[in-house]
Amino acid sequence: MLLRELFLKRVNFKGMIHYNTIKSAFWLCILALVPALITAVCHPNRPQWRPSKISEGMVDSSIVLSWGNKVLWIDPRTLSEYNRSHIPGSFPLNEDNWNDEIHDVLNAWRPGFRTVIYCGGKDCYDYYRMVDRLRSYNLGNIYILKGKWTAWTKTGK
Repeated sequence: MLLRELFLKRVNFKGMIHYNTIKSAFWLCILALVPALITAVCHPNRPQWRPSKISEGMVDSSIVLSWGNKVLWIDPRTLSEYNRSHIPGSFPLNEDNWNDEIHDVLNAWRPGFRTVIYCGGKDCYDYYRMVDRLRSYNLGNIYILKGKWTAWTKTGK
């Protein structure tokens, strides 16, 4: 009841913060938040908030099909998902088994190949990190399949 009296009736006890001080601090925070939000949305050098919305490096399945056999497919899903179904000729490669599986990927890659990663989950956040990691091996152009695993299954290949 004491707090309610303090805020509603504006009772000012010695050593306690007055209601108007709290109200002023609240409005000051709101006023500071407005330009911060505008900067976060409109600034030309703002960071990407959701990596899955980055279109650079994404490729459509019809374009990948036009590349023929010069594609190195990487399946970053779990090994059980890979064993259940995968794109023919793809190699399993995920963070859990990276050291064991990367050798097969490196042996299969040839100059002129394009590396395509396809994911199976709702978001491909981890796969953007995988792209950065694969770039350190100089595997040429690395792409993420637009539409994920379901895009490939719709092609009927």
